[in-house]
Amino acid sequence: MLTCDPDAVRAFVARVTVVGDRVFAAAIAHDELDCRDAPVDRHESITPPDEITRACVEHVRDLGRLYSALDFVVDRRGLWHQLETNVVGEFGAIEAWTGLPISAEIARLLVQGPTTRPTRARM
Repeated sequence: MLTCDPDAVRAFVARVTVVGDRVFAAAIAHDELDCRDAPVDRHESITPPDEITRACVEHVRDLGRLYSALDFVVDRRGLWHQLETNVVGEFGAIEAWTGLPISAEIARLLVQGPTTRPTRARM
């Protein structure tokens, strides 16, 4: 039977929240099955690599959305592996734990509108 120890390859889990054309990212170092169960002190704001930032904004735009939360596993080599896109993903806990101003950016987007117009998904 083939088994894999996720901790042998996983450095941390990342939650990337896209609001319009802005990106907010948090690293979550945990041993829990669900990162929402990780202790508060295991969350920190991070800056993803430029290509990840661009890809996340383009992906959300391709979906025709202005908001989404994307989950990644970052391996010990620093490679980012996307797990899923949550088009209504939770942001409040990440904001509370890291101080990232996600809700302020959502409010700005609601009041002022997007700085770029979203497009439909490419076919």
